[in-house]
Amino acid sequence: MDRTSWIGVIVCIALFFAWTSWRNQQVNEERRAAAEEAAKQEPAAPPVDSTSGAEGMVMEGDSAPEQPLPEPPKEVQEKLFSLQTPQTEFVFTDKGGGIRAATLFDHESSHDKEEKVILNEYAAFPVGALSRGVGNVERTRYTTARSEQSIVFEGRTEDGLQVKKTYTPGMEGELASGYTVGLKLELTNADPEKAFTSSDLYLSVGSAAPEFDGEQTYQRGLLYFYKGKAKMVKVDKYKKEQDPKELEMLLWAGVNNQFFHTNISAAEPYDGKVWGSRESVSLNEGEIPAEKIGGPEGTAYAVIGALGLPKISLAPGESTTLDYRIYMGPKEYAKLKGLGRGIDAAMRYDDLPVLGWLAAPFSRILMGMLTWIHGWAQNYGIAILVITLIIRIVIWPLHHKAQRSMKRMAKLSPMMTEIREKHKEDPQKMNTEMMALYKDYGVNPFGGCLPMLAQMPIFLGFFQMLRSAAELRHESGGPAFWVDDLSMPDTVASPLGIPINPLPIVMGVTMFLQMKMTPQTGDKTQQRIFMFMPIIFLFICYNFASALALYWTAQNIISIGQTWLMRKIPEPELKKKPRQPAPSMRQNPMSPYDKPKKPKKQTPRTGGGGGKKKRK
Repeated sequence: MDRTSWIGVIVCIALFFAWTSWRNQQVNEERRAAAEEAAKQEPAAPPVDSTSGAEGMVMEGDSAPEQPLPEPPKEVQEKLFSLQTPQTEFVFTDKGGGIRAATLFDHESSHDKEEKVILNEYAAFPVGALSRGVGNVERTRYTTARSEQSIVFEGRTEDGLQVKKTYTPGMEGELASGYTVGLKLELTNADPEKAFTSSDLYLSVGSAAPEFDGEQTYQRGLLYFYKGKAKMVKVDKYKKEQDPKELEMLLWAGVNNQFFHTNISAAEPYDGKVWGSRESVSLNEGEIPAEKIGGPEGTAYAVIGALGLPKISLAPGESTTLDYRIYMGPKEYAKLKGLGRGIDAAMRYDDLPVLGWLAAPFSRILMGMLTWIHGWAQNYGIAILVITLIIRIVIWPLHHKAQRSMKRMAKLSPMMTEIREKHKEDPQKMNTEMMALYKDYGVNPFGGCLPMLAQMPIFLGFFQMLRSAAELRHESGGPAFWVDDLSMPDTVASPLGIPINPLPIVMGVTMFLQMKMTPQTGDKTQQRIFMFMPIIFLFICYNFASALALYWTAQNIISIGQTWLMRKIPEPELKKKPRQPAPSMRQNPMSPYDKPKKPKKQTPRTGGGGGKKKRK
């Protein structure tokens, strides 16, 4: 490799490390800001009972009374109610009349497997509470009636709106019924004289906080579905409170973290609004190390949001009823797909710059294959290996053709080098001669790229699928016995704070061996740059989910076996095809420059005189 090439490689590596350092610094600054903001927050004063009068109050300028002031009335203790399905315990509160939290029985917490995942754990208000705008969520105290199958909250807002909420768990299909709650919302104008009109009523969708150490902020945000498509606003975009968005054909809104989703969806789309924001929360001790978030109390940002109701217009005494469904559970594609209403968009398979549209279909197909194979294999690590084998068998014809093409290119290498030396001062002439050389020997210069081009959509689909697949949480790696969570890096030790992840290292080694076995094409500079690919992929994939490294390592090993087998197959000789002379314009009877001549009319001969008349 010449000096210029070395400089280019070093600059690229330096830029990569500079970007990584800058990004880490930016994340640390945001975490410190969150810690400082949480430290400044003080607990809110308890609200004053609205039934208390003005007696005993001291106005500015008045003398204080001699008798001591009575103590302010204490806030009525919050009442909690529980409804359970086989998968979830929904805890309701009479303050706001909604779901305070949802405990998922089938999902262990990332920081302590003895505990279960709790959604909306850190929210200041429940899911299903009414809201009047960004961060403005009701604190109405509701009366409660319950049965074994449902719970009913009734209350009256300050502006005279009578509200009745009926929650019924498990109203949907088999896959997701344990994570859903039906909400029937009845609104009545209790004012006997005035009409009630509002386009600024919302239902809170709760909050989503980071679930584990290392969860990236781009995985956390507010989603909403309108006009048949979904959009996600990431938590970092809410550094300042955002104005509500007016949307046409709004169907649902929800909040995401990497593996879990909370959603409120309407029965039919309507024109409405959504709002989102973020708040700093103090996580439980041990969930995220204090040194990683800049605060002793484990401070982080959670995203909050609300789904707008349709415009409400009620005459005195008039009522309206709205039906909604609440989902609080894992981001498992089969479950979300079964819910309908486009809720599977919460998987964010298309959330990839430029190539998201290409990765999304493969993510859905691969996720379906993965769950189907897991049904009989009972291990996601084995399921990934089986999928890898199937993929390699499917693209075997492309791999075979590419290997033949690369062998032919390797045989042409001396002639290609000669052409480069001969015409190095004339790039245009060099390219012309190169293309003629390929044509003479019937070689496709891009034939060796076919397997890589075929695998890239699959690789991107795997990458997108594994980023948010709750199915892989706490699942072992099968043959990779040291892996106990396929959704996380397979770190076995961290000496001096540097994680040791075996699978990406094995992936890089097998990728290097695969390239060494591949026929070498191009000049020496190109070959050396090509050999840097294992190092680049090692850096890119080092801290990704171990499931991705397991897939890429397995396909490298299978590819090595296929390449070895190809070496045993005799290769046909490379023969030069004879060049056909280019036809000239004059030789082509149908050339546009040659007009076809009309044939002369033949007259019959009449003997002797050649057809001439005799003179008299």
